[in-house]
Amino acid sequence: MNAYENDMNWLLEKIGEINQKYTDSTPTNKFNIFSILRKSHDEVNLHSRFIGEILDKEGVHGQKAKFAKLFLETLNIDDFLLENYKTKREYKNIDLLLTNNKKAIIIENKIWAKDQEAQLERYYDIIKSENYSDKDIHIIYLTPFGKEPAESSLGKLKDKMEVKLISYDKHITDWLEKCINLSLETPSIKEILIQYLNLIKELTGNTMSDKHKNEIIELLFIQDNMSLARKIVESWDDAKLKVELIFWNDLSIVIERDGYKILEEKKYSEEKLKGTKDRFLCGIMFEIGKLKGNSICMYIERGEDADNTYYGIQIMGDQNENELNKFRQKINNTHEWGGEWVGGEYLEPYINFEQFTGEVLKFSNEEYRRNYISKNWETMKKYIEQFKNHVIDEKD
Repeated sequence: MNAYENDMNWLLEKIGEINQKYTDSTPTNKFNIFSILRKSHDEVNLHSRFIGEILDKEGVHGQKAKFAKLFLETLNIDDFLLENYKTKREYKNIDLLLTNNKKAIIIENKIWAKDQEAQLERYYDIIKSENYSDKDIHIIYLTPFGKEPAESSLGKLKDKMEVKLISYDKHITDWLEKCINLSLETPSIKEILIQYLNLIKELTGNTMSDKHKNEIIELLFIQDNMSLARKIVESWDDAKLKVELIFWNDLSIVIERDGYKILEEKKYSEEKLKGTKDRFLCGIMFEIGKLKGNSICMYIERGEDADNTYYGIQIMGDQNENELNKFRQKINNTHEWGGEWVGGEYLEPYINFEQFTGEVLKFSNEEYRRNYISKNWETMKKYIEQFKNHVIDEKD
């Protein structure tokens, strides 16, 4: 082993020691009432419910409109008066709605769920019909990293009004930190807000404290460690690509071992995964049966920039929306699916190759990766059987 390898191994070992120290010194951070009671990505029953409660001036937090005021300040909304405002959750399917006598704020909360056809347009029409004009309606689109809504969701709003993009990663995190500072004299509220903030940081892959970061930075200033770290940075994108390719290759082997033939259509490749657009529209597709002359396929798709990897059923051929809705009603979908999808689910635990956080970081470990694939493939096979039993067995 040469001097360069010795230095690199020493640096990685020291970083590992620092990480271990902060992991061991904060065991209470592993206890989180939110993740115990709900899945961390549950938009409706966890995130919308909790955010709605904090925004509500009648909330049990007892802070009246103080949290809502901080929320509006974080979003730079200065034309919404907090006198006699109301907070509603799931009002006519709108995730969160704030209204006063003159203004309305629509908040569409998307963790990983897909946009529905004309969804934002529909919510806008609902509120406008309640005597609010265009200039009196704010539409807020909340996602983990601030991605844009699908054009199909915007409908006619695309050229009509601005949709404000906000993220859990920045805006909700900043807002919660302000709320925590406001709650220093109410420890019970402060601790709940801290736990929710920790959940958001875990969800967005931003779990390092400033103290943790600073200790690693100090390490990089020793001797030539900065140059060594630069080598790691230069190799990072290639390393991510290799991890993802190995994952898809291993998954392909498992699928083909059970007798399915992977189709070339939409199939992943190194070239696609390096691309700027195609990497969001690739994965693994294979036929599971026929229905009325059409090919029924299982498609495992990589997902878009802020979306996790998911799988589902697509009918390859001409199908109208009424027929697809009929099929959707026959299988137990926990998410709303549109377009050519009949239904589907996300891999568990969630993986996001674009953000490259959480479980994906563990895929360089062969045993972990193969166990993850095996567990999810068994779940996917059950999903296929459910679909076959309820839909494919229909007579042509």
